[in-house]
Amino acid sequence: MESVERWAAILDELEAAALAAGTVAPSSSGLDWSAPATFGPIPFGLIGRARYVRELQVEAENRLRASLTSARAQADLLGAVNAAAGRTGSAKRSAYLDVSA
Repeated sequence: MESVERWAAILDELEAAALAAGTVAPSSSGLDWSAPATFGPIPFGLIGRARYVRELQVEAENRLRASLTSARAQADLLGAVNAAAGRTGSAKRSAYLDVSA
């Protein structure tokens, strides 16, 4: 397989992962990814595509950060509700609040 084809396949994989970030359960396969050293530098003709994929990755990172911030806020709110209700330890129960009203 040519270097261009290998790099194109890698960019396909990275693009799919960036587009799916936050919408599907993550796989462990991408956690230990590193740039392939044996393929040589990215071919000139794929630089624009690589930049596009990087933009997708930045957008995915921003979406994931926003989701994490929201989840933390919800956990903090639930903790405050439990504390106000005097629930501690195993006495904690789920609470649902209508925050749209």
